Amino acid sequence: MNTAGEMSTKYKATVSMLRLLTDDELDAIQSVAKVFISVKKNDNPFSPKTEDELWASVEEGLKQADEGIYEDAETVEAEIMEELAI
Repeated sequence: MNTAGEMSTKYKATVSMLRLLTDDELDAIQSVAKVFISVKKNDNPFSPKTEDELWASVEEGLKQADEGIYEDAETVEAEIMEELAI
């Protein structure tokens, strides 16, 4: 489990990396994020949700966690990093 200090360190590292980017690079990242958010598919996890939809999603996630249906975030991160050769 991550401690608050670990999260703070990861946050600081992310902020440090973002500060190295040019305005054009930051604009490109923002453009990609906007596309993820604006895709109008039913299964798009980034699409805007109503408050009721958001709470239903939170409740479903908590239920899945209670049932042991989840993946450790660090494992997922490592898999993505390996897949992207980062």
